Amino acid sequence: MEVGGSKGTVEHISLRSLRLRNPRGMVNFIPFGDIKLVTNLSRDYVIMKLDFRVRYDADVEKIRKVIKKKVYNVIAADPELGPKLLEPIKSQGVREMDDSAMIMRVKYKTRPGDQFAIRKEVYRLMQEAFKEEGIAFAHRNVTVYVPPDVQQAMSRADEETRQKMLQTGAAAAVAVQEEEAAAKKPAK
Repeated sequence: MEVGGSKGTVEHISLRSLRLRNPRGMVNFIPFGDIKLVTNLSRDYVIMKLDFRVRYDADVEKIRKVIKKKVYNVIAADPELGPKLLEPIKSQGVREMDDSAMIMRVKYKTRPGDQFAIRKEVYRLMQEAFKEEGIAFAHRNVTVYVPPDVQQAMSRADEETRQKMLQTGAAAAVAVQEEEAAAKKPAK
């Protein structure tokens, strides 16, 4: 359950407050007067959406088939995990085109609490199946454009100066990448 920014399992309800046990062990006492929104995370079902990155040259249709045959069918046949799925595991295809990869998504529906064991197995089976099928996950890449006048200056420079110029360009690329990553992180 999530109440006013606190997540946990309801341990006790009294006339005046609610006691939540955080998964890490902390106990939160929340007076009913402070409760504006209650989110029940353990009711009916959970839909998990898992994103993963593949290279632009990857065959999207092949990936869809691998997800069905080598991930969903294996989990569905598992006597322990199969019954936990409420709907088939599905590839939702390309969700986004990133600078260095296609972002694809897999989704499935389970009872609350069962999603984590299935997620672990989905990732394991995907990694094995992708390796077997020759499908590569994408790594983050940075392409640095070097203007023609800088290229000419580099070609005329001695080796030490050329190395310093390359290091400066690489440092600038890392700084931009870190700035973009920081901008994508949600504020706390």
